[in-house]
Amino acid sequence: MASYGQMKPLEKTKRLVDDMANYFGTTKTMAARRLYDFGYTNVNGIIQYIDGRKVPVYLSDLPSNKTYTINEKDAIKEYLSNPKFQKILDLGIFEYVEGHYCLRSSEYIARDQFGVKHLTYYAREHMSECCLVFEYKYDKGVVGLVGGVLHKGSGTTKTARYDTSSEKVLVTKRGMEFRRQIEQEMAEERALRYTYNIMTVNLMKQKHMTIGKLSEETGLSTDTIEAMRNNHEKVFKIESVVAVCIALHLLPEVSREYIDKAPSKLIDTTNMGLYRYAINHWYEKSVAEVNRLLLECGSTPLTNLISEPNEEAYLGA
Repeated sequence: MASYGQMKPLEKTKRLVDDMANYFGTTKTMAARRLYDFGYTNVNGIIQYIDGRKVPVYLSDLPSNKTYTINEKDAIKEYLSNPKFQKILDLGIFEYVEGHYCLRSSEYIARDQFGVKHLTYYAREHMSECCLVFEYKYDKGVVGLVGGVLHKGSGTTKTARYDTSSEKVLVTKRGMEFRRQIEQEMAEERALRYTYNIMTVNLMKQKHMTIGKLSEETGLSTDTIEAMRNNHEKVFKIESVVAVCIALHLLPEVSREYIDKAPSKLIDTTNMGLYRYAINHWYEKSVAEVNRLLLECGSTPLTNLISEPNEEAYLGA
């Protein structure tokens, strides 16, 4: 390690794993495991995969039974079944990027030249400062320690469950600063938002969205969009309301206020839970992309617009 000189900690750790794997003629995964056994615990973020795709490297200060990385489909299951995890995500201060739930801040999340979001180098070296933690759990099988090695019984399933240990530090830090900023922005605009119809008109105006364009982006008819703007007696399906939120790329806080004004509400069902997750975490995607993800989760799409499967998505098959 000393021979690497002034390299950054993340680059040093990555190079150490590479050099040890080459020297001993083994895989990087095996080299990382052995280094971890020797006390180099930060190597846990060097070799991480989601559905066969390698996660960009990061430094981890977690024990072997915990991780910052989770498959989004597993996270959605946890979101639907764990009220604490649902509560923390519904704050709207965390974003799913590269397999992690990271605080929404330019210090931690950036875009590349193609507009794709990724963790900043700073975030990769300070994961405990910005990312939620998950703990591995073993279900439906016997787990035992034999010769210092953890062995799984037949039929055992390894899943990552939300760990509240990082919650207090993260939520009381930059996350709440972001939340206060959003609340202030909403307060400045709230005076213009009296009814669902007026909100629809105002939001479309702010997003420079015509009736025809919104119809095209959502898959809803122009008559439906027109009614959302002008008919205060018509009841719209919640799927249509959520589709408008996604098509306008509304921030989660604005979507929740918009839905609160709508004649239809999100109720406590699995489908509605997935819609709630969508407005919180997929609001930058198109309606067609969200519908594809909903179908992959076994849920009812918002409209008939369906995109082709995205092989690069972190949502596992």
